[in-house]
Amino acid sequence: MDAAFSTANITSMIRNLTIKGAPVQTMIWAEDMLRNMEVTASLNGKEVSKKNKRGTPQGGVGSIHFWNSCKDDLHDRIPENGPTELNVFADDLLDMAVGIDEDTCARNIQRDVKIMETWAKDHSLRFNPQKTKLMMCTRRKNVKKPKIMMCGVELEYVSSYKYLGVTITETLNWKEHVKNVTQKATYTLINARKMISRSWGLNPEICRWMYISLIRPIMAYANLVWIRSTEFKSHKTILNKVQRKGCMTVLNAMHTTPTPMELMLNLEPIDIFLKTQAINTYKRLLDNGNWRVKEGEIIDVDSHVNIVKRITRRFEFLHYPRDKLLNTEFISTNFNTEILSRKEANNRAHRPMPSHAWQINCYTDGSRFDNRSGYAYIIFGESFRKQDFKHLGREAFVFQSEILAVQEAAHEMLIHEIEDKDIRIHIDNQAAIKTLGSYRIRSKIAAGCKMMINKLSEKNNVTLTWIPGHSNHKGNEIADRLAKRGTNLKAEGPLSILPIAEATIKDEIKQWSNKVQQIVWRRRTDCRQSKMAMPKIGNHIWKQIRKHPRRKMNIITQILTGHTTLKRHLNVMTIEDESLCQQCMEDNTEETMEHFILQCPAFARNRQNIFGKIYMENSLRSR
Repeated sequence: MDAAFSTANITSMIRNLTIKGAPVQTMIWAEDMLRNMEVTASLNGKEVSKKNKRGTPQGGVGSIHFWNSCKDDLHDRIPENGPTELNVFADDLLDMAVGIDEDTCARNIQRDVKIMETWAKDHSLRFNPQKTKLMMCTRRKNVKKPKIMMCGVELEYVSSYKYLGVTITETLNWKEHVKNVTQKATYTLINARKMISRSWGLNPEICRWMYISLIRPIMAYANLVWIRSTEFKSHKTILNKVQRKGCMTVLNAMHTTPTPMELMLNLEPIDIFLKTQAINTYKRLLDNGNWRVKEGEIIDVDSHVNIVKRITRRFEFLHYPRDKLLNTEFISTNFNTEILSRKEANNRAHRPMPSHAWQINCYTDGSRFDNRSGYAYIIFGESFRKQDFKHLGREAFVFQSEILAVQEAAHEMLIHEIEDKDIRIHIDNQAAIKTLGSYRIRSKIAAGCKMMINKLSEKNNVTLTWIPGHSNHKGNEIADRLAKRGTNLKAEGPLSILPIAEATIKDEIKQWSNKVQQIVWRRRTDCRQSKMAMPKIGNHIWKQIRKHPRRKMNIITQILTGHTTLKRHLNVMTIEDESLCQQCMEDNTEETMEHFILQCPAFARNRQNIFGKIYMENSLRSR
């Protein structure tokens, strides 16, 4: 559509919103705002102003509601259960028809086009036939393409088209889309490489962040739709080339360096990364209720719906109740929160039993050990003392345990009708205190806990205060021991007692990703030296090397991968005629990085000074 937001009819938008039940006074205010908008343009010190009589302000908070009222009117005009389906996103339209032959589909599409033209005329809008394209998706050969008209212009048939950033082809093959996104990612990577060179530029840690934040998201855009590409070797090869260039940029490596550069940077292979992103998207759509399977998607074994279901079959927790609220709740805070510095908190006297009758001290703690969680609380008062600990199953996170401990302690004091007391709840988790003290709550458990504390605060002065854990504060140490006893109790009822936390889900997905990556790495038959230096995947290599400058990063990469400027590797590249070590001149001894570091007699003194051994084992694993 041409300039849709700028040319929409104000009268139509107000009428549509009024029909939907919008308050009359609000619509009077909205119409006055839209009809009296003044646009000002300045150039060379001169200004020109004009009142705008059409459209909505682009970027305005309410503009999307005005515009959607027009699009809802179009949806209402297209039969919901008809032979066509209309998808709308902002000012982009997609009309699909399925039929037994080309003429049937064309006839149904032409009918919708006429409805769209009438709708556009009613709202002072217009379609651009040059931007509107047709695509015929079929397995038939010698397909005829019936004529379809829009605004008196015949629409053009195309074999591929980009819709909302995703390239769709008439064969429904995603290779062209993969090529497009990798090309865009490569251009971005080339521009980023202008800031670095072999010996100068941004440090490797910043370069890795740039790749993760700028390059990979381009390739992962809408990957839930084209996740099937991760199962084709040709598509994965195209994607791997971009990640390989990114790794070489960060590590300043030789152009022959193999894929294990990913392990040095703690990056998943690109196909595993795309699958984890698809799982996260699937999870998000399940959470907000927007995972809706279309008719026919279940039948096709290779559809993205079935592929995602196969991948997520092992993740039962994706269908468990979630701790995260669908909509953020805003709950006022009727109690006090206090987080002192560690020094101030430790210097303060923490006697479990309060000095006055009007005081109550409460200590809470949550614990998790060996995939078992528990919580505990202990309450000290002159005339009231109570303690308890419970098991929370295997899915509860430490944060949830901490929150639930506070909630149960507050509930216990409400049951015993504690009134007119100065209650201090000591918590060794700052995140729990900040969450409960925040006006915005996103967790179901945190929302329930905060309302419980607010109820207790109606007749008491309640303060949540931070106490350093494991700092020999008696009350906290008692709560900690009780919480550990809670983790050792046998689970009663279902394994998952609490709603699943987002952190638990992310952790499970990460563990699955690491497991798959480790299996792929173990099954590889190449990369001999890289496997000796990095037998297992993990973050330990990157933690050790990330602070080194670019010049050293190149040397470290050569050591770990064996792709170096020594004679054996240069001989493999047909640059050198022989591969024998020129330092020790021993027969049948190749000049490799492993030989240099572990065995070469020429460097015996260096090994003695650094490692304390003249010769070392024929393996890099120990170092």
